[in-house]
Amino acid sequence: MAADNSPMVDLAARGYGRQRLLALLAVILALTFLGPFGSALSMSLPSRLAFFLLTVAAIDVFALGVTLFLDWLVPGRLTGWPKIFAIALICALPGALIVKAGLVILASDVASRTPILLLAIQVAVVTFAMAAGTDFLLGERTAIAPSQSEPSSRTPNAIAEKLPLFWTDAAITALKSEDHYLRVFSALGDELILMSLDEAEALFPPPTGMRIHRSWWVSRAAVREIVTKRGTTHVRLEGDLQAPVARRRVAEVRAALRSSA
Repeated sequence: MAADNSPMVDLAARGYGRQRLLALLAVILALTFLGPFGSALSMSLPSRLAFFLLTVAAIDVFALGVTLFLDWLVPGRLTGWPKIFAIALICALPGALIVKAGLVILASDVASRTPILLLAIQVAVVTFAMAAGTDFLLGERTAIAPSQSEPSSRTPNAIAEKLPLFWTDAAITALKSEDHYLRVFSALGDELILMSLDEAEALFPPPTGMRIHRSWWVSRAAVREIVTKRGTTHVRLEGDLQAPVARRRVAEVRAALRSSA
């Protein structure tokens, strides 16, 4: 499966669409009424709105760039709270310079008496809150583009003989262990058969799929998205089926899917 790792795909996958814009608008309105960085005492309400529209948008774009850089530098190895903390720290000084520039234009008296270090601390706190809120509400998503070149997970004979006749040519999407049984998923639905996950996994050539959890095997050709939200990760498969990724396997799964590009 070829994974399109272009920045535009990653931005879209992180929810940089309607939901993200609504979240940013909520942050901008909240900051406008709260008036941090000395803006409450030195700017009118319309000026504060313009100030935070520009500064929050600029800092957010920079934060997205930092996120893409971290994903490239340490793919899959920096996630959750450590990643959010790293983004906030990296954005602190550049964000403070952006805020300082806005204050110089709209409130020069405040700009002259506000230390850049104080602005950096405030920017780090705001950026951390924004990143944490976005992660909580939207999660972090990496889109996986489908490819015709990826081997499909056709049903092996040992499994096919346990399934209804009309499943013969169905491509397997995922396998889930349920006690001594195995739930088989495809575009046709799901069926429960008597077989262990280890036995079933051994029937598929390694390039066709991977074990992502002790109870789940998924077809690479069926993966559409990797989603990390509130500290947990899952893959979204063809047909909107979701399968959990074990914490210790997250980096391995991300790397394997990206290496298919």
